[in-house]
Amino acid sequence: MLKKLKLLMTFTTLILLFTACATKAPLRDYGKIVDLDGSKEVLNFEELVSGATHILNAEYIGVHSSEYQTSLMFKPNRLIKGDVKDNIIYLNFNLSSRYEEIKYTAGENYLLFLEKNRSVYREHDIYVQRGEHYISSTSNDWENFHEQTLDIMSRLKSTAPEVYGNEFTTSSSIKDILNVSPNIFKVEIADIFTESTITPTTVYKCNVINVIQGNTFDTKDVLITLFNDTVKIGEKYVVLLADSRESHPVYTLSSKNSIYTWEEALKIFSHKPNL
Repeated sequence: MLKKLKLLMTFTTLILLFTACATKAPLRDYGKIVDLDGSKEVLNFEELVSGATHILNAEYIGVHSSEYQTSLMFKPNRLIKGDVKDNIIYLNFNLSSRYEEIKYTAGENYLLFLEKNRSVYREHDIYVQRGEHYISSTSNDWENFHEQTLDIMSRLKSTAPEVYGNEFTTSSSIKDILNVSPNIFKVEIADIFTESTITPTTVYKCNVINVIQGNTFDTKDVLITLFNDTVKIGEKYVVLLADSRESHPVYTLSSKNSIYTWEEALKIFSHKPNL
């Protein structure tokens, strides 16, 4: 009788353990990151969580289209990782065809694992979805995925920065612009290097005439991304540029008001001795 009771208890314990495991969505290869060069990287759930700059629940609003890009709009309603001050965030729609296969439902909530990208050349920050699986609040695993996410965050250190992309300012104050402009060059626009199809910009080959502040690494010929129709080839300008460590060898503007003709620069930067 005692032997049968022990066997029954052992069997019951196994059933309970199996049930407990079955209620949690397993860690698995969770999705693929599609890079600009078309290569793919398979992520497990731990990598998905630790590599995200932002994790949140958000309500799908709809599609936002501009001249250069189409994005998916979401309204954040629960932040799990990262800080979001905007009422609406925009998910990139153009880097891969995977979004075309996803049928979001307006008004439905989704658990999103994202990478935030900032750029002075865009009208707003752009988020990129990590992985190819999308977790809806209608999913049976909705709560389990949240539990696993919080568990992983408590155990593993984040491998992601707060945001990708060079720092810039939206201010028009020259003082504020200078604060985020470690590199200031006097340049001559030499030629067009490439034209963008996703932002209103052109990358120009530029000859550096004078380094007013910062450095050009090891060359006097640099690439600078500038807004379309703001410069002319052969003319000289003073450009205020962001920290280029992330974007080197291409420099980016530190604000939308960071390029000046020589005459304008002489008035604004008269305090610079090497102008």
